[in-house]
Amino acid sequence: MPWFQNMSAAEKFRVVTMPYRVGYWMNQVDDVEGDQDDKAELEALERILKIIAKVHDQSSFVKACVKECLRQRKKWDEWSPHNPNTLRDVHNVMREVLDRRHAEDMKIYRVMLYKIAEAVAAAYNENAANTEEESESFWEGLGGFFKSGGAMDQKYMNISETEAQALKKLKAVMIRSVQPPKKEA
Repeated sequence: MPWFQNMSAAEKFRVVTMPYRVGYWMNQVDDVEGDQDDKAELEALERILKIIAKVHDQSSFVKACVKECLRQRKKWDEWSPHNPNTLRDVHNVMREVLDRRHAEDMKIYRVMLYKIAEAVAAAYNENAANTEEESESFWEGLGGFFKSGGAMDQKYMNISETEAQALKKLKAVMIRSVQPPKKEA
C-alpha cells in the first residue's frame, strides 16, 4: 500500500496493529469477574474499528491503517501477546507516524487511538446500568466524532477508576512521545 511504502516491516506492523492493540490493552486493564465484560469490550473494539473505516474522512492514512487492521482480522489473536508492550509501542508508533507522515496525520492517529481506548473502556459500563438508548447515543456520538472531527459528548462515559487511570497513562505516553527531546543546557 502506498501509505506504508516508506516504513520498515516493524513500523508498518506497529502502525497497522496499534488500533486493535490499544483497544485490546484497555480490555485487559480492568477485569470484571466472568467474561461478560471482555465480550462487550471486544465487540466494542471491532465496532469502533468498523465505524472508523466507514465514516472517518479526516485522514486517508488513518483510514488506510484501520482498513488494513480490519483486513487482517484473522491475525488479531496473534497480535494479543504483544499486549505487555502496548504503551511502549504507542510511544514508538507516535514517533514513527510523525517522522514518516505529516504532523496532521499523527494528531488524527493519536486521537483515533485514544478514542478507541475510550470506547472499549465505556463498553461494559462497570459502574451503572446502561440502557440501550444510552448505548446507541454513545455510538452515534463516536461515529459523528470520526466523521466530522468535532468534540464527542462525554455524557455516556461511565468507566471504572482503573480504566480512567489507564486512559491517563495512555494520554501521558502520547503527549510525551510527540514532544521534542529536551536539550541540555
